[in-house]
Amino acid sequence: RTGKVERINRIYLMHANDRVQIPNAGAGWIVAVVGLRFTATGDTLCPKHKPLVLETMEFPDTVISMAIEPKTIADRDRLLDALDKMAKDDPTFTTHQDEDTGQIIISGMGELHLEVLAHQLERVHKIQANIGKPRVAYRQTIGREVTAESTFEVELGDKRQFAAVKLRVAPVE
Repeated sequence: RTGKVERINRIYLMHANDRVQIPNAGAGWIVAVVGLRFTATGDTLCPKHKPLVLETMEFPDTVISMAIEPKTIADRDRLLDALDKMAKDDPTFTTHQDEDTGQIIISGMGELHLEVLAHQLERVHKIQANIGKPRVAYRQTIGREVTAESTFEVELGDKRQFAAVKLRVAPVE
């Protein structure tokens, strides 16, 4: 995808929570590698003289959303940076800011998924955050045409001031 050269520092064969460092891996092996700088989820690693690009993976849409906010205003920029990094690492995790409420909304594959990511924010990025239900922006609209009139009168000094208003409000298609 990028055409850049990657240096792999260590290769691990994973067994649940245990990992065993190995000198190399063969085709079809599922391993964990350390030291990748330019690689993202779904990229193909191959020799430079034999370029190979595998079909990209399709991920399902997110199923649950929660609002997240930093416990302190000073952590807001750090939170946004951390969420962006986490979204690059995990294609099933998305984040955006709701234009109506101003809340930062995180979306994932379930409550447990979002809770794990929230714990990762605390452990890895050292950011304390509050997570809760997103606010709903309620909107009202005109249901039918209405007309109203009103007169405002006030006495300022010796002069009597007044204003008359006639207002007509109607729905727009």
